[in-house]
Amino acid sequence: MVTYIKNRSLNDFNRLVASVQSRGVEPATGIFVPEFVKHSGQKPDDSGVVKPINYYSLKWSWNERKDWAVIDQAAAVLSDSSNQSRMIDLEGTKAMVCLDNLPAQQVACLMAAHASGENDAMALNSNGGMSLPPAEEQLTADLF
Repeated sequence: MVTYIKNRSLNDFNRLVASVQSRGVEPATGIFVPEFVKHSGQKPDDSGVVKPINYYSLKWSWNERKDWAVIDQAAAVLSDSSNQSRMIDLEGTKAMVCLDNLPAQQVACLMAAHASGENDAMALNSNGGMSLPPAEEQLTADLF
């Protein structure tokens, strides 16, 4: 699963960090615990029709660290080179396409291609159009 953190979640995290620091405590000495919070509301679509929306944000809490052994365990896992390849999901993200600054028409085309199952071979060409690479050519991470 790939996601991103919205402003509401980041603002809550920043408030928590400032709150912990205001007590004279170094936030890195504790554990940040996220919790999903559901939000519901209404928003007009492109045609002006008001529709219900639901989304989730993260609400953060901070707990004082009581067991420091977990740091040693994490360091051991991270230092083992055989574990590092398992921490990156190249398969799950290889078909991702960055949508930043794309016109709505291109985003709609990408979504249509995804819906029809063409997303594994979809690419944006240099002039912003969409093209499929030759069958023998594999997509690389250049799309990101």
